[in-house]
Amino acid sequence: MTDTTTNALFTPWSIGPIDLKHRIVLAPLTRVRADIDTLDPNPMMGEYYEQRASDGGLIITEATYPSAQSGGMVGTPGLYTKDHAKKWKAINEKIHAKGGKVIVQLWALGRTQDGASGIRVVSASDIGLDGKPQPEALSKEEIQSYVVDYANSAKLAMEAGFDGIEVHGARKSMLVDLG
Repeated sequence: MTDTTTNALFTPWSIGPIDLKHRIVLAPLTRVRADIDTLDPNPMMGEYYEQRASDGGLIITEATYPSAQSGGMVGTPGLYTKDHAKKWKAINEKIHAKGGKVIVQLWALGRTQDGASGIRVVSASDIGLDGKPQPEALSKEEIQSYVVDYANSAKLAMEAGFDGIEVHGARKSMLVDLG
């Protein structure tokens, strides 16, 4: 790396209202370590994120379900109950204690899930993916229920002490300010 590149890595940066002391970010990495039955974040996840937190750095969590209906992959955490929020809060406090910032990535599997979980395979349309079960097209009312799920999850993210949320939209993600 050149000095210019190295220096840029360690210069302050802001993402909306989130001020960072450097530009090193932990990208979302699906870890599938949440409690299998409840989808609760757990102490192992807390240790993982605490180890990676840095003063002024940013962590984007692994993909996290905003509702039970949006799931389908074993071990992926949820953020749709007060208990989920409480357990995420304990993790976020560890990150913040090290001076780090943390954003939760909200994710609905939709047509990408394999159907093995028993959760209905759905999408905004009935267009499937090769090697995956044919999804059922959601009705307008069902799509609206997902909007409500994401809004509820965003409120719980605020309670859990996240600095922001990222809405995973395949290749079109959005950062939402929780301030």
